Amino acid sequence: MNKEQILERLNEITSNTNFIYVLSAIVLKDFCGTLSELSSKNVREGLNNNEVKFLMGLWIKNWTNAQETDYDELKVFDEVYSLMEQFHYTFMPDLSKMLENPSESQFDFFNNGLMFKETMFYSGTGAYDYQYTKWVTEKYKYDTDWLSKSKSINLSKLPDFYDSLKTLQQTKLNKLKFDSEHTFKEKLLDVFCLSKEDIIEKNEDFEGILKNFTLDIKQRQNQNFKDVGDFNILSEKPIIELAEGKYFLPMPYDLSEAIYESPFYWMNSDKNYRSKAQYNRGEIAEEITYKIIEKIFGVDNTFQNLIIKKSKSTMVTDIDILAIKNDKAIIFQVKSKKLTALSKKGNIESIQSDFKKAVKDAYEQGLTAADCLKSSNDFQFVLKSEPDFKFDFDIKKSFIF
Repeated sequence: MNKEQILERLNEITSNTNFIYVLSAIVLKDFCGTLSELSSKNVREGLNNNEVKFLMGLWIKNWTNAQETDYDELKVFDEVYSLMEQFHYTFMPDLSKMLENPSESQFDFFNNGLMFKETMFYSGTGAYDYQYTKWVTEKYKYDTDWLSKSKSINLSKLPDFYDSLKTLQQTKLNKLKFDSEHTFKEKLLDVFCLSKEDIIEKNEDFEGILKNFTLDIKQRQNQNFKDVGDFNILSEKPIIELAEGKYFLPMPYDLSEAIYESPFYWMNSDKNYRSKAQYNRGEIAEEITYKIIEKIFGVDNTFQNLIIKKSKSTMVTDIDILAIKNDKAIIFQVKSKKLTALSKKGNIESIQSDFKKAVKDAYEQGLTAADCLKSSNDFQFVLKSEPDFKFDFDIKKSFIF
C-alpha cells in the first residue's frame, strides 16, 4: 500500500465509535505495566507516543456516533499495527533513484525532507513529564495575571493538576482485573476515564484548568489534520470529554506537554499581549539557564547579559550567560526559537531557516564573543546588574552552547 492508501484506510477505521476501545488496548499494551515489564519491552514492536497521538487525531477528526455491527476490534487492533508499520516505510527515500544518479556531495543524501520528518515523528519525547510540570510555573511566572484573567488558570496549580490526574489513573490501572469477556471493553475504557467530580474534588482551581485542556468529542474539529506535521488539536487539548462529566485521558504525558507548551500559543494569539509574551519567553529562558549554571560554577563565576563593547558607544555583541572556570569560559547563547509548522512537515528550506535562526546565528554570535574574551584588553565588558563590574579574567579557551 502507498501512503495515500494507508491514510485512507486509517481514516476509515478511526471513524467508528468503537475505535476508542482499540486505542485503549494499544495504550494498555505499549505504555502500561510494571517497571520490569516496561523495561523489557521491545519498543520497535509497539507504537510510540507520536504515533498514538496521530491515531487519536484522526479519530477526533473522523468521529461519528455511528457503530458498525461488523466492526471487529481485535481484527482492527492487529490491522492498525500493520498499517502503522507500512506507514513508517513511506518516510524512507527511494534509494534506487539516488544510486542511479549519485550526488557529488555525500551530505545531499541527508538533505531530504522525508528523513527529517521521519526523525521528528519517530524519535523519543523531548522531556519527561515531571520536567514539564517542574518548570511550567517558572516559565510563565511573568504571565500569571494574563493566565488568571484570560484563562481562569491558577498557574501554581498546574503541576498539582497533572499529578492528581496521573495518580487517579495509576490507581485505576493498579486495580485493573479482567475477569469476564463480557465486561472486558467496559473495564478497558473505564481505566482511562475520569469523572469531573474525581478531578476537581481536591481543588476547585482545577475546574478552570480542566476547561482549557479539554475538547468535546461531539463537536466537529481537527478537520485540517490530515498528515504528520499538521496541527493536532490534541497537542493543545489532550483531555477528551466523551459525555457530560466523563473524560478520556489515555496518554497523561500529552497533558504534561500541553500544560508546558499551550499557554505560550494562547498568549501569542492575543495581539494585545503577544509582544509581552515573547519578551517574557526570552527573559525567562535566560533566567532558568542562569539558575542552573550558577549552581555549578558559583555566583562569582557566572554572569548574565554580559555586553561587549569596542568603545562606549560601539557594541560588538553580548553573551546571554557566561560561566568561567580558571582560564576557560563557557558561553551560553539562549534561544527560544521553535520549529515552524512548515519544518515539521519536512520542508527543507524552512528547516534550514529555522536551524539558522535557532542554532547557526547563535553559534556565530558565540564565536564573536569568544574572540573578544581572548583579547579582553581590547574590549569593554558591561553587566546590566553591576554598573561597577570589572572583567578580571584571562580567558584562553571558550566553549559555545
